[in-house]
Amino acid sequence: MKIIKGSQRTRTEQGGFPVYIDGKLLGPARSQKIRNHSPDGWNWGYNGSGPAQLALGLLLEFTDEETARRLYQKFKCDVIAGLSEDFELKVADVKDWIKKKQMIKIGDKVKLAKKGKIGHCFELGESYEVRSIREEGRTLVVTDGNRSQIIETECFQPVAFEEIIYDE
Repeated sequence: MKIIKGSQRTRTEQGGFPVYIDGKLLGPARSQKIRNHSPDGWNWGYNGSGPAQLALGLLLEFTDEETARRLYQKFKCDVIAGLSEDFELKVADVKDWIKKKQMIKIGDKVKLAKKGKIGHCFELGESYEVRSIREEGRTLVVTDGNRSQIIETECFQPVAFEEIIYDE
């Protein structure tokens, strides 16, 4: 099982904190060429520039650049901001998170799994069609055929979600 580890007990030469994937130090240079949120490098445990850099850097390791750009802010909020000072994260969990977020596309059927802060007219457990994806994937415009509603992406799961088998 592959593991991602980080510790805020020491700093790298750039000033950020070290992160390792299976014992190999992950450097921020690749992610900084795409978007330089944090010249110092990685950080985590809050919603800021260092965590954004780490989210982008990790996603670049496990998916293509376009997907990483689209999802890293959400990954920061969902995963990186909640990491403790010394963390271990399974690579398989990161890949599963990516697959779940990539699965929802325009035209897909999705099921409302929980109520969010917006979009209260639609019913839990009902299926809707995705009309558009907004705010870097944070919200969806869905329709039941008669009306459309903006709802947070985290409230949905793809209708065929249970049928998907994840590979390591």
